[in-house]
Amino acid sequence: MAVCCKDGSVIFSYSVDTLFSALTQGIRILKFDTEGNMVAERLFDAAPMQDAYPVFSSPDSLGCCIIMPNPNPPLEEDCHVLDEDLNIAFVKEHINSLSYPKMLMGYMYVSLNPHNNRSYGIGSFNMPAFGGNPAIKQDIFMTAFDDKFNQLAYCLGPVTDLNDERALRKAIDYGSDGSVYMCGYMDYGSINNIYITHFDENLNQFGEIYYHDEQRALTPYSVCAYPEGCLVCCAGMNRRTQERENCIYRIKDEVFVGIEEAHNAGFAVAMAYPNPGKDVLNIRTGLKNARVEVYDMNGRLVHNQQITDNITSINVENWSSGTYVWKVYAGVSTLRQGSATSGSTTLAETGKWVKE
Repeated sequence: MAVCCKDGSVIFSYSVDTLFSALTQGIRILKFDTEGNMVAERLFDAAPMQDAYPVFSSPDSLGCCIIMPNPNPPLEEDCHVLDEDLNIAFVKEHINSLSYPKMLMGYMYVSLNPHNNRSYGIGSFNMPAFGGNPAIKQDIFMTAFDDKFNQLAYCLGPVTDLNDERALRKAIDYGSDGSVYMCGYMDYGSINNIYITHFDENLNQFGEIYYHDEQRALTPYSVCAYPEGCLVCCAGMNRRTQERENCIYRIKDEVFVGIEEAHNAGFAVAMAYPNPGKDVLNIRTGLKNARVEVYDMNGRLVHNQQITDNITSINVENWSSGTYVWKVYAGVSTLRQGSATSGSTTLAETGKWVKE
């Protein structure tokens, strides 16, 4: 891994004495000046089965930071901040425990936001394939740190990319105003729906949008900011031909803050998943002051509730198998108990959901 410093020097890290990543003895960090001369060196002990650790720019942009495991307790990680001579300036312990809920797995990637000198960590705390709880529908978190790695804020997202820690590292980027973009996907194992969200530097959400492609199975792999918004790169596969069809979506910032703007760009502002499903119907939306209603195919209202979180989970164990219509209304002002929404509202999103 390489880090470019603001003076033109380059810091490079790599594992040493390895054999198929199983016998790693250390992580070597080298610094080169603009002429390619090595000017500093440092060696860290490393754990077996680990051949790389996240290295990223430090707030002063002359040294670097490296995330290393803390041997006691396991799965805790420390952030070592190195100065321009690669001497340890300070260590912030257990940075992965600062977010709540505490993550279960050891994947955490941190990068520096060059526009405000804050660092943002993104990691996974619940992976069913590695012993996590499959009932939990949110399993990634993002944390904002100040220049001393004190936690400023955190937020939760849906699921990671096929348990791929490399995708976590690419799922975050920064706008020129210091804002933060993040992408991911929903539905474990089915790769149906992707989400993209836009935050301010304190991780307050501007908005969240969703995309579903009937023709392709999509895996969002990276997000990249550009002056007017972000690009989201997805690995795709044609559902009919099984051929690879990778995709890049360009999203302007205005799409995150307006229902009409999102729809015009081909994105949804609410999503129902898993679809089809059995025991639970999840409605995810970033809309505030909203409500969800579910109808059977005879037009009978079977569920009606206010939306207070990003994910509203509805227990459908006692519902009959078949097709249902869900509707999300924004700007809810007047509610009638047990009946449909009335008052000044906007139908923000609707779709069909199948109970198996």
